Amino acid sequence: MLTVHKYTISQGNFKVRLPLGAKIISVHTQDNVICIWAEVETLASTTEERSFEVFGTGHRMPETQYGQHRTFLGTVFFPELVFHVYELITEEK
Repeated sequence: MLTVHKYTISQGNFKVRLPLGAKIISVHTQDNVICIWAEVETLASTTEERSFEVFGTGHRMPETQYGQHRTFLGTVFFPELVFHVYELITEEK
């Protein structure tokens, strides 16, 4: 059954275990925490670890390694700060 689930994330680089094939549909803040919402297949028995990065406006974004690229997911706003959320994707060899 396809449902939407919420996952909390933090600043910097981090990994989240999601059901295989989860589709990120939104990035926002809730209760001063950055969250991502994803469409997931609740009956999926396999999960995958996915990598995310959060950068503040004006902060340096390091170069990606060979075989990697970033996909922009969204921008989140706090009273004094703005952050930009990316998924770091590693190409399969």
